[in-house]
Amino acid sequence: YSEGILTHDAVYMSKNWMTNIWSWDNCFVAMSLIENHPELAWAQLEAFYSVQDESGLFPDYINDRYISFSCCKPPVHGWAVKYMYEKNPDFFKDKLEMIYNMLSGWTNFWLTYRTHKNDPIPKYYHGNDSGWDNSTVFHDGGPLESPDLISFLILQMNYLSELAKELSLNDKTEFWKNKSNEFLKILINEFWNGEKFISKKIENNKKIPVTKGDSLISYIPLILGKLLPENISDKMISALKEDGRFLTDYGLATESLKSPFYNSDGYWRGPIWAPVMMLMTDALYRTGEIEFSKELSARYLNLVHTGGLAENFDAKTGKGLRDKGFAWTSAVFLILNNSFERTNE
Repeated sequence: YSEGILTHDAVYMSKNWMTNIWSWDNCFVAMSLIENHPELAWAQLEAFYSVQDESGLFPDYINDRYISFSCCKPPVHGWAVKYMYEKNPDFFKDKLEMIYNMLSGWTNFWLTYRTHKNDPIPKYYHGNDSGWDNSTVFHDGGPLESPDLISFLILQMNYLSELAKELSLNDKTEFWKNKSNEFLKILINEFWNGEKFISKKIENNKKIPVTKGDSLISYIPLILGKLLPENISDKMISALKEDGRFLTDYGLATESLKSPFYNSDGYWRGPIWAPVMMLMTDALYRTGEIEFSKELSARYLNLVHTGGLAENFDAKTGKGLRDKGFAWTSAVFLILNNSFERTNE
């Protein structure tokens, strides 16, 4: 319930140890609630909008007593809110202006405060900013230019353009659309190496491609769906289907099983995570890989039946790891279960 710093009823990630609400975890919870409990779903977003910094930054996490801006989380919010709008458009009719203000502030934070002089590409300063805390792309630290961050912002700017049109903000409609197109060109021209999207570490004013490990984070750009050239998305999908790399009986491992950095309980260096499964199944569906999307959904649903509602899971055995009662695990289970049932009716 709303209390202390919490201005709205919000779902904690866990009652065990993770007694906070992180600013991307709450998006997945909101997505799971939007059809049957829209007011509670909206409260998840309002709880963070009410404490959004004047720079546009969302805090890393909040609870009833504390708020932390030491890190942040990735800008999945445009993708998440658009998903919610598509599921319950009538509910959002009187909320578009607030959504626009929230998302434009958040986007401008990345474009203003996470870029360097004469370099328009936003950066993660710490692994925690990405949500993939110890992913191998951060093996040598940061700042890091990462294709997942650029992709989230492309979607968010596209959605801002749509919102601006709905709100008759004609100059902003074109502004955000042009920005989105600009970053799509940057993503393809500067981060696609012919095989996959790469991350780049900034060191001594130079951009050094990250070569250590084989993280699934490089495949998050699939959320762009049809915006990506078909030859790029086809190559990425083939990599996801490759036996013994990311694909397991339970879903997609966050680090390739063939990687020397793979660790069965290595947090973001191997285990399967709910938010990644949600992002990837949605991405594959939007690229037209409907059967593969459904297959991954089925594997995740079976995983939860096997391993419970844990924070993450051993990619090979399905064993639940870390915190054994986690909110976004159950949220994604509900989303995928409902979608799976509908697509099989």
